[in-house]
Amino acid sequence: MTWRGWVLAALFATLPSWVAAGDQIGTAVRIVNKVTADQAPIVTGDGVTQNQTIDVAADSLGELKLKDDTLVALGAGARLVLDKFVYDPSTGSENIAVRLVGGAFRFITGVASKRAYKISTPSSVMAIRGTMFDVYIAPNGVEWLLLHVGSLEVCDTRSTGRGSCRVLKNPCDALRISPDQGIGTPGVFRTAFGDATVPFEVAFPFVETPPFAADDILHTRQQIEQAQCPRPYEPRAIRADYTVTPQGATPASAPPAAPGVISVLPSVAIGIAAAAAVLSDDDKPASN
Repeated sequence: MTWRGWVLAALFATLPSWVAAGDQIGTAVRIVNKVTADQAPIVTGDGVTQNQTIDVAADSLGELKLKDDTLVALGAGARLVLDKFVYDPSTGSENIAVRLVGGAFRFITGVASKRAYKISTPSSVMAIRGTMFDVYIAPNGVEWLLLHVGSLEVCDTRSTGRGSCRVLKNPCDALRISPDQGIGTPGVFRTAFGDATVPFEVAFPFVETPPFAADDILHTRQQIEQAQCPRPYEPRAIRADYTVTPQGATPASAPPAAPGVISVLPSVAIGIAAAAAVLSDDDKPASN
């Protein structure tokens, strides 16, 4: 063996295990009916590896948990590619790239730094800041995004719209990206989409039936469609989820006292607490 060969052999011998080909980067924590990894069927408990393509049959669903506790739920007919996974807390090495190709997904970030994630679709790339969100990619190429917790910056990667970015920063912000109309403006579900061609349950199946591995329902379909979700980044003065109630009036039947205390509905408090749990100071959304 030449000296170059010895050097290369030594280098490969010292590479950390997380870059080795075929290493397990996560586990299928729930498989219903038929899900494949590189066309080979997988069942609950099977491992998944870097560069694998995951396909879900039309009457099936799957849930993957990566080694940093990232959870990806895949609806019927979904396809994704696990492009890259580097997570080594001992060295601070983090690089998680997932490509959503088609179908419906829910994505919940794990313990890796939010800057480590790169989530891409056929028309966009997302910068994540402490987030749970849903994505639907229709067969005609139209994409829908729905934010639940945290914030999400979405940039158009198509040649005709490259450089256009939007920030979803309030719970239940929705965004539509169209192959012919480009990236839309975040807003209420139907208003943002401008059409009703896709049923809610097809675009966002995990709202009413959340993933088994993370079964909390933060926002109902009614809240999403009627814009009743708490919006913590809006100025308090214009937030519909706050109401002025009599000071010190704890029982509902108590006589009113002097106004001036802000009262928050329990569901609002839960939503804000969930957002606060995943957002740190350096995870605040970028300006539009």
